[in-house]
Amino acid sequence: MLTDHFKSKSSNTVGMAGFSLVELLISITIGLILLLGLVTLLVNSSASHTEMQKSSAQIENGRYATQLLSDDIQLAGYYGEYKPTAYDVPEKPCVAAVTPVAPNMPSPVGYDLTAVPADFACMTDLLAGTGVLVLRRVQTVTATVIPITTVTGATYLQVSQCNSDASTEPFKFLVADATPGGEFNLRTDACDSANPAAVRKFAVHIYYISSCNVCAPSDGIPTLKMVEYVDGAAQPPVALVEGIEDMQFDYGIDADGDGSPDSYVAAPAVATDWPNVMAVRVNLLARNITATAGYNDSKTYALGLAEPAYTVPAGVARTYKRHAYTTLVRVENPSARRETP
Repeated sequence: MLTDHFKSKSSNTVGMAGFSLVELLISITIGLILLLGLVTLLVNSSASHTEMQKSSAQIENGRYATQLLSDDIQLAGYYGEYKPTAYDVPEKPCVAAVTPVAPNMPSPVGYDLTAVPADFACMTDLLAGTGVLVLRRVQTVTATVIPITTVTGATYLQVSQCNSDASTEPFKFLVADATPGGEFNLRTDACDSANPAAVRKFAVHIYYISSCNVCAPSDGIPTLKMVEYVDGAAQPPVALVEGIEDMQFDYGIDADGDGSPDSYVAAPAVATDWPNVMAVRVNLLARNITATAGYNDSKTYALGLAEPAYTVPAGVARTYKRHAYTTLVRVENPSARRETP
């Protein structure tokens, strides 16, 4: 009996034995490997998600910038009911003065080719080497009550539709003075003073690339901006789309007057070619807002005739991912007027 007691105690002792030190170390090592794998997966997943967010924002910015420019280019040269037979040579980019003489109208696209850097003063922090687009038209919103409430210094257009109005005055392009209203006396086809012709305010939009979104102090984010002339004066630039690093334009010149471009140029050879611009090819280079560690952008981008093979300068700039966007936009108003049935 005593022997059996000791046997039973010995068996219980063996059954209660735990892990050995070697087994414990092996288990910890396996656990650490699994944990490291999970952490690596989590880090990689987070990095991929971050890069996808960057790319999505960049794609959205590029498409939005393209759409903004396309919409305004299509409206360029809109002059209400008037059908221009000739256009004035564009003035310098930061000059809003409008003094057309019938039958001329301000050129829908372009600026004085002799402009010097000082003539771009309204475009603060203009990024060197990037394109500038100047568009002119009148607003689609009209004032039909005469005398209208005008703003001194602003330019307005009124177009006659009445055969009894002076033949030498098919339209009035006037800068409003301190006592507005009486000078806008052109009429609709009803030909009575109770039916004055609509009055529209003149609009000038200047698009350019700024080296910064917030510039005091500079955040270093290239941004598409617009300067708009309101009431005869250039307003402070408005930031439209971040991350637009470069912008170039190809201009479609209509040499034979049928409303379709015959050739495309990076810039008109002479100022008198601007009124013949019937289409604009927009070339944009959009980049991510933040850099990607370890990335090196050594690709070459085609940005139209002005920059057919653009390469990002070496250095920090190459750590940003980029994408080029190109779209061809018809300048609807002048080109449609030239078409023949």
